[in-house]
Amino acid sequence: MSESAKYLYGVLNGDQSGVNLSNLVGLKGGVDNKVELITYKNISAVASSWDKEVVEATEENLKAHTGILNTLAKSVTTLPFEFGTIAPSKEDAALMLK
Repeated sequence: MSESAKYLYGVLNGDQSGVNLSNLVGLKGGVDNKVELITYKNISAVASSWDKEVVEATEENLKAHTGILNTLAKSVTTLPFEFGTIAPSKEDAALMLK
């Protein structure tokens, strides 16, 4: 998997400029585990970098995935991606929102 691949957590609708992602920590499996928004028109994917072929369904990974979704759901409507969803690049993640 490419260094530029993205692990996807969920989708947010509308203007998300007020969403604070700085306290969220993504799955450990990328260059860093910083969580970011990838936007296409008026929707955004919540993502982090990923550089492995697959996502192991470990307790740590499952807790990280659901923890991010639960934290986001407290402040904004969040449509979750299935656990283990990976986009090959940031551009591909944006295309998934199309």
